[in-house]
Amino acid sequence: MIYRYNATTKAWDHISGNLKWVSVGKKDLVWGVNEDDLIYRYNAATGKWDHISGSLTQLEVSASGVVWGVNKSDEVFRFDAATSKWERMAGSLRRVSLSSSKNVWGV
Repeated sequence: MIYRYNATTKAWDHISGNLKWVSVGKKDLVWGVNEDDLIYRYNAATGKWDHISGSLTQLEVSASGVVWGVNKSDEVFRFDAATSKWERMAGSLRRVSLSSSKNVWGV
């Protein structure tokens, strides 16, 4: 289940879909991963989730739209918006977090 907090009603609004991980860069810049490690990006115009190629266990998106993630083998990836492909990055991590393309952390 997916929920978005509504500050006006002070309640959680149900959003269609089923994710195990969600990351929000800004209001309509939302990415997530489901139980099968499939990747989705929220389409605010349709209110639906668009499938993105690849397989990740966790990801993070910044306010500017930069997306990094890790897979079940602890490999690290960055999404290239120009090519719509994932670029393998150096290192091995279980989780990533970022605020920008130049401020990325991991464990």
